[in-house]
Amino acid sequence: SFCTLLGTVLQMGCHALLEVSVHDDCWSSSVLMLATILSFLPWIAGALVFVGATKPGRLRQLLPVTLVVMIANEGLLKRVLQQARPHSSCLHSKGMPSSHSALSVAWACAMLRWPPTLRWMALVLLAVPWARVRVGDHDELQAAVGALVGAFIAFCWERCKWRLGSDGS
Repeated sequence: SFCTLLGTVLQMGCHALLEVSVHDDCWSSSVLMLATILSFLPWIAGALVFVGATKPGRLRQLLPVTLVVMIANEGLLKRVLQQARPHSSCLHSKGMPSSHSALSVAWACAMLRWPPTLRWMALVLLAVPWARVRVGDHDELQAAVGALVGAFIAFCWERCKWRLGSDGS
């Protein structure tokens, strides 16, 4: 039955939710709790970007970067590199490079050109690669490569906008 299956899953000590490993002890320390919450930020921010894409403004500027990061990371790099996640992860998908890290760093880089009152969001997003390692879904190299992919794509996008004379909206 469903309850038996759920009981079996819960006894494993690790649950996968939206490509984030949620360990039974994730609320046992404030550091692990913070890392778990930060690991969900790309999903929340991604939803905001797609909702915000229907209107002119700052969130709409992040949509092209989001699409390029996802195509490059999920469509190309993970398929080519085929590197498994650490054993501590509940996830079974490939881990190299970290998509959460790539998206978060790409958005953070793009947000650096936003008004100072909004730049604090970039600092929060820069903590996501650390969080992905802390919850056990990536090793340091997978998170670092993801962060570099995100920074590179954001840099290229800014250069393209500059050459086209566009603000990206």
